[in-house]
Amino acid sequence: MYHAIVKLMNGEELITKVINDDGGHWTFQDPVIMYRHIAPTGMTWLQCSHWLLFNEVSVVRVHKDKVLALVGDLHDNVIANYEKFLQEGYVEMSEKRNSNHEKEKFEQQRDQVIDQLVGVGANTTYH
Repeated sequence: MYHAIVKLMNGEELITKVINDDGGHWTFQDPVIMYRHIAPTGMTWLQCSHWLLFNEVSVVRVHKDKVLALVGDLHDNVIANYEKFLQEGYVEMSEKRNSNHEKEKFEQQRDQVIDQLVGVGANTTYH
């Protein structure tokens, strides 16, 4: 396993962990897409986001003909910032998931109380 910057044929740039090379595909773990921004003043900065936002598994295989370049000699500070992003991003996603679970739990409890007070199947239209 090693960290790499990947430039895809569609122009996207990723930072990722390369965990396998089977000759025809690379297998990436925790790919993060990087967006470059340039202000009118010339100041530049990077914005990062998880490459695949809606998947539970963070491993993906990419066919080599979709990759323009793969560079594995990253500076230590780049790797440290990437790992920090991953750690904080997964915590944020986990907190959001837990928050949604707590909201669903609250709504179920609220509905149970309403059913007890009003009666199951009663007209529960609120005005």
